[in-house]
Amino acid sequence: MIILKPTTKDLRFARDEFRRLLKAKAKEPSWQRLFTQHPYVLSKALPLRVSPHEIIPLGRPGRSEADFVFYPKGRAPMLTYGVVELKRPDTGILTMPRRNTFTLSRDAATALAQAKGYARQLTRQLMMTHSANLFLGNSAHIFLILGLSEDLSRVLTTSIQQDLLQDLLPDACRLIPYDTLLAMFEENVPPLIITLLPVVDAEPLAEPLEAERGAHDRRSSDLARRMRAGSWRSYAAATGISKFQEIELVKHDSRRLMLRALESEARRYHYKTTAGVECEPNEALRAAIEKVAASYGDRHVPSIYVIEDIARELMASFRVESRDRRSLQRTGSAPSTPLAR
Repeated sequence: MIILKPTTKDLRFARDEFRRLLKAKAKEPSWQRLFTQHPYVLSKALPLRVSPHEIIPLGRPGRSEADFVFYPKGRAPMLTYGVVELKRPDTGILTMPRRNTFTLSRDAATALAQAKGYARQLTRQLMMTHSANLFLGNSAHIFLILGLSEDLSRVLTTSIQQDLLQDLLPDACRLIPYDTLLAMFEENVPPLIITLLPVVDAEPLAEPLEAERGAHDRRSSDLARRMRAGSWRSYAAATGISKFQEIELVKHDSRRLMLRALESEARRYHYKTTAGVECEPNEALRAAIEKVAASYGDRHVPSIYVIEDIARELMASFRVESRDRRSLQRTGSAPSTPLAR
């Protein structure tokens, strides 16, 4: 049964099934079945605005077609469409033919070539059936889901190398390891909260608890303000762009510039998912930028609003905590220097 309007119970079941398949090192058909029966795993995890009913499972045996395609149904404008190509979690992502040099593995390169072909097929098909809804200049998004993040972290040890990985992919292509996709989905699953009621009269504790809750809210509010202010200072110092100068994030180069400009500020904090898993600052920042970019589409937005939305997305998606000064020195966080645009 395909579920399109999941309850909290459905979300938790899909999360647990995802974890089980990952632990069992499941083969590709099992993943196709999971995402077919629970398409909201993809719609909630991928950094795009897409509804579960807009994700169409394909990948039929004996046919040359993508595992999944997605596009708006009916007469909706085709702002977002594309393909999802799956490989196994044990698929290697990168190879290193020599020191400090890496390329896509043979399996990853094959998956990319297949996905690009499927994206062209989808674009041609939509041109014939939905030409009135397509926007000139739009291109299909490609998501490659394969491998595990440890394969990337083993090779990509600096932000420059991470940028070089993106250079191996087309502009509208994103490579997502399975465990990263799981973490992105888990952010959308409400945690299970069990309330324990004391037997003794809890009235004397009411005031301290209220005071503690108020202090926590104030700390969160102060942290959010510091992050917004620090992010803007880093971005302005790195780019020279004024507050109300309009920018667009639809282009990969714009998102990469944003990532590099905000990286030093992002490293000032710890980022934990609702499951308690700590994310690398660079990955948390990249995910926030992608989500904000997807929400804007091709609109031009004043830079200060973009920075505030990215900071707000980080605070909403993660449990954010400040790093101490010694850990900042170890991670090499330093004031931003102007970047070439």
